[in-house]
Amino acid sequence: MLGNRYKNFWELSKDALDFSLTQCGLDQHNKERDLIMANYESLQAWPDVIPALRELRKDNLKLCFLSNMTTKMLQQGIQNSNLREFFDFVISTDDQHTYKPSPNAYHMGVEQLKVRKQEILFVPFAGWDLAGAKWFGYPTFWLNRLNSSKEMLDAEPDGQGNNLNDLLVFLRENNEKN
Repeated sequence: MLGNRYKNFWELSKDALDFSLTQCGLDQHNKERDLIMANYESLQAWPDVIPALRELRKDNLKLCFLSNMTTKMLQQGIQNSNLREFFDFVISTDDQHTYKPSPNAYHMGVEQLKVRKQEILFVPFAGWDLAGAKWFGYPTFWLNRLNSSKEMLDAEPDGQGNNLNDLLVFLRENNEKN
């Protein structure tokens, strides 16, 4: 979105692959690019996702997905992983022609859920997404599945774990405190 020029996530991903393949000297790279891009159409959820989402649903929590991917990409991933029943909202930043970590992207969650940002627990995978959500004002739980080093972006998560079971523990502990 820099320079006020917008392309959706799918198109940017293709452009980035084209650049990378060209840099590697693969002149006839359409076949390789198409094979790599096809992986987006077969994304699957991590094994802990469905059991954890079932537990969250028992607690009557609203669940929302906010992503830079296009709606079509999100819906395909949700369908591939049999997650359709779990989400109240699936939000693509593409609808507003913005990307996280822009505050405009995070504001989409507030608009859809119709609650204050302090009432939303944002659960990002990426450190930069954690920082953007924290800067926006969301409470956060960093789902640090890869045991990544903390990025130096002046944003501390309210909680952190390596899987969704850790998130469930965090939520239960915080419920007991309140």
